[in-house]
Amino acid sequence: MRFRNLLLLVIVLGFAFGCALNQGRPDYSGIFWPKAPDRPRIQLLKIIYSSKDVAQANTASKLLGASGGGWSFMKPHGVAVDDNDNVYVSDTGNIGIDEFNLDTGETSSLTPMGGWSLPGAIAVDNADGLIAAVNGKKIDMYDLKTHQDKYTIGQGGDFNRPAGLAFDQTRKILYVSDSRDNRLYAYSIYGKREKVLAKPGLKKGNVFYPLGLATDAKGNLYEVDSMNWRIKVFSPEGKEIRTWGKHGDRTGMFDRPKALAISKDGFVFVTDAQFCNFQVFDELGRAYMFFGDPGDKPGRFLIPEGIAVDDQDRIYVADSQNGRVEIFQLMTDAWWAKHPEGLAYFKTHPNGGF
Repeated sequence: MRFRNLLLLVIVLGFAFGCALNQGRPDYSGIFWPKAPDRPRIQLLKIIYSSKDVAQANTASKLLGASGGGWSFMKPHGVAVDDNDNVYVSDTGNIGIDEFNLDTGETSSLTPMGGWSLPGAIAVDNADGLIAAVNGKKIDMYDLKTHQDKYTIGQGGDFNRPAGLAFDQTRKILYVSDSRDNRLYAYSIYGKREKVLAKPGLKKGNVFYPLGLATDAKGNLYEVDSMNWRIKVFSPEGKEIRTWGKHGDRTGMFDRPKALAISKDGFVFVTDAQFCNFQVFDELGRAYMFFGDPGDKPGRFLIPEGIAVDDQDRIYVADSQNGRVEIFQLMTDAWWAKHPEGLAYFKTHPNGGF
């Protein structure tokens, strides 16, 4: 009887909390791009400014107190997502790395034993249970489950300005771009430098101010060669196999490319801080679409930095100067085939759009 009464109390309170939270939380569910009558390809799901927004997204967590730490974004920079949909965001304004999970409502922060210098790029190795995070001129390695820091790469002055990170989980390699030294490095996940993939230059195989990195399912490495305004792709053996992009203001061109991410289907997402958008390409560099404009309204950006994509094709963008992370759904043809109810919903919001 006591358990039954407790369960009833939880249900009643959950309903009350849910109503209160929904009243105070903006509804972005009717915001699509492009607008009708075109079939939408992007839907805005959520905007996260602080840990309170995560708790509001999950009524049960708010009721039962699942949140493990409070924080607010100031200048979010790097973004990474693990296999359990935990999202990691570095913040160069608040000097730290925050974590959240929209499904559970849990939040926390990562703190190295030696403190933060300046957090930057983040990468996750699900196979080996590791998180790599740029911390000033070195890279801190964390245990994915406990969040305890394990060891540091680069204490001996290996880097000048590490800017991008990416794991090759199959080969147990951590790739690092150094934007000041204009080099790409391959390290073992245990901290030993294996090779230098690329050195400064404008020719094939060279890089100029390299920034974001990502790997695909085949182990190929994608690099934002920012001052060459292009994306370079290297084989697991370190050979440049293709490149695309140039300086300009048309689709497929770049001005200030920052970071990139690759979906499970091989789509490549690239943020551009000047255009305040991200573009989507296939693995061969053919432009699929672009999305975004300057501004602070939902679906707009001011200097977008890091980007990540989870297994559900949800896109996480660090909207740096707006102090938030915007979360979108990529609605590919495959997505529409699995979600026929989505078209019916879209038809009830014909004016939805950014």
